Amino acid sequence: MDKKQISLMSGKLLVVYDNLFSYHERKDWFTFIKNSLYKVDGIEDISYSNQPFQLYSSYSKQDVDSMGFFNSNGFKQIDKDYQLSNKKVRQARVNLSPASERNNVHTDGNKLTLLYYCNLRWETNWGGHTLYMDDKLLDAEYACLYTPGRVVLFDGSIPHMIMSPTPTAELHRFSFAIQFE
Repeated sequence: MDKKQISLMSGKLLVVYDNLFSYHERKDWFTFIKNSLYKVDGIEDISYSNQPFQLYSSYSKQDVDSMGFFNSNGFKQIDKDYQLSNKKVRQARVNLSPASERNNVHTDGNKLTLLYYCNLRWETNWGGHTLYMDDKLLDAEYACLYTPGRVVLFDGSIPHMIMSPTPTAELHRFSFAIQFE
């Protein structure tokens, strides 16, 4: 397991974990994730094609339990560090990002967010990184590369934005986000 902490100008921390999960776990989770039921969010008028939208799949606690994520040794390591099992899951969802997706800077409220990069394979030139912004939204303070199997744990009040995959990406970008209260 590799762990690094990134301190932002606000004093808030990002914690980045790599090599937490076995390839077998990641492959099983990716199969579960890609076979999920996805919905369109954000489109008010389907005839207006330039309107921003998002494809996502909401998960219940039972879904996450069925997936096996909370039972993995990697999650148990994060839980040991941050006592996540003592917190309530506010939301769990998978975001599916095609190259055509348009994203906005947003926050997740005052929740603790765990972000897991689901794809089994990803090339850096395909984009898909996550930008973490300063509180005034003037500068990106950290660009987290989309790295398969990576977990980022952060204060949901940090403004952030998913960068869409580039048109050269051979795959959609899948990210699994869990917000804890």
